[in-house]
Amino acid sequence: MKQTTPLLPAPHEREVFMDALRGFAILGIFIANLNYLSLNFGNNSGPFHHAWDDEVSFLKKVFFEGKFYSIFSLLFGWGFALQYQKMTDSGLQHTGMLFRRLWGMLFLGLMHLVLLWFGDIVAFYALTALLCLYPVRNVAPKKLAIAGGVLILLPIVHYSAMKWIPAFRVPYEWLYKTGVGLDTRFEIDFSAPPVEQTKTWMQLWKINVSGFFFRYGGLYFESRIFKVLGMFYIGYALGKNYNYRQLLSNTALLKKIAVVGLIIGLPLNVLLAYQMKSNRAYENLEVAGLYQTIVYAFAVAPMALGYVALLALAWKQKIFNHILRVLQPVGKMAFSNYMLQSLGCALIFLGVGLGYAQQLGHLYQLLFGIVYFVLQIVFSHFWLYFFRFGPIEWVWRCLTYKRWVPMLRK
Repeated sequence: MKQTTPLLPAPHEREVFMDALRGFAILGIFIANLNYLSLNFGNNSGPFHHAWDDEVSFLKKVFFEGKFYSIFSLLFGWGFALQYQKMTDSGLQHTGMLFRRLWGMLFLGLMHLVLLWFGDIVAFYALTALLCLYPVRNVAPKKLAIAGGVLILLPIVHYSAMKWIPAFRVPYEWLYKTGVGLDTRFEIDFSAPPVEQTKTWMQLWKINVSGFFFRYGGLYFESRIFKVLGMFYIGYALGKNYNYRQLLSNTALLKKIAVVGLIIGLPLNVLLAYQMKSNRAYENLEVAGLYQTIVYAFAVAPMALGYVALLALAWKQKIFNHILRVLQPVGKMAFSNYMLQSLGCALIFLGVGLGYAQQLGHLYQLLFGIVYFVLQIVFSHFWLYFFRFGPIEWVWRCLTYKRWVPMLRK
């Protein structure tokens, strides 16, 4: 009998693929975040800006904006389902362990937010999972997948409600107002250059504490909970009962998902990139902002799923399989690498470090992101040669199991 899936034969191999996919997502998230991590904020002058910056910025919006956190959200739900499934299969009912795992994730995410970068997404993932994923862990996968699709479209309703019903604007208005109040209390001078604002760690921590309120106000305004939770549910439906094994073994279905995802996603993401050239209409709750929200809902998730299907198909090909395996250690310690990206950028761009804030335009951000990620690949391979987990993953595991977990490889 002809073997149709030679490179995805066993559960272990499929989990290696998940790690590689997670590594791929970490790269995309880093490149998408670099404009903020390098404090560029529209600055178009300096030694590391290029005439192609506008074109590169446009392409980043087409191919990166929203796609990679969507993939990461899918993987989060997928991984959560696998953890719960393995406990169920082994006869364990330690659901409290999953609960502690989410609380540990929330704690570490908040530490990352306060100490390094208020743009953290980990704490938000943990909160969303605690409130909206953990309670529905026993719901049928098909129902969760349908709910996930509905949730991805809900930002259209939410944006419309904010536009026409003032009560829906109260949460983000309160969060922004609180952030402004803390800025005043902490005497943060935003008229000073970014390097001067972050000369000491204490200055940075104050900015991050007030930035928490701006961040979560922005997440509410963007309807991020619906976007993230929708992908959580779809990922959980994939992982529950090991449904993903059938999907990854079905080459014809993967091709359909890839083709449909890209045929729908690519032109709509080009349109979205044009709409996002000026976000003023979106921020002001204008009708054009509603159109942008509609395009986003139909553009981002299909393209993200198209990326996943393409990589699953590539994994089946020997040459691409070897290339993608290089990403596996990065994905295995994704939490550590995510925080190392924030730490590295703080030490390079902020006043507490080298102070290269606002120096990189979009082209050099892209090049910097690729070089930095290559170093993370090397570091991850080296680290996991000696240790069983990444450093943050080890702390997270100790919090989950409430005991000292062996770190060194025997």
